[in-house]
Amino acid sequence: MYLEQRLDDMQKQLEMMTSFVQMMMPNLTVRKEVMHFLQISRTTFNTYMNNGVFEEGIHYYFDDDKSIVFIPDEIIKLRASGMQRRVAKSKREKVNDVLAGMGIGA
Repeated sequence: MYLEQRLDDMQKQLEMMTSFVQMMMPNLTVRKEVMHFLQISRTTFNTYMNNGVFEEGIHYYFDDDKSIVFIPDEIIKLRASGMQRRVAKSKREKVNDVLAGMGIGA
């Protein structure tokens, strides 16, 4: 009986924690929350849409009103795969990249 009670207690705690996480989780079905979650700008978001980073049928779909609806699990997977906000390179880094491409060490 003791083991069954411990399992019941653990299940209740797990359900409580799951409810808490769901309350704190952003609504990853809408563009604004997806941008915030991925830490990207509107411009970057539009670039990702145009360049196929977000794939229709995988990351989003269109509902009956022709509104875009994101698929939360896939957005989370996208971020977990290493997608992070890109930081602009400094002028020095850009020059070093050009020189390296020309075979010249900086």
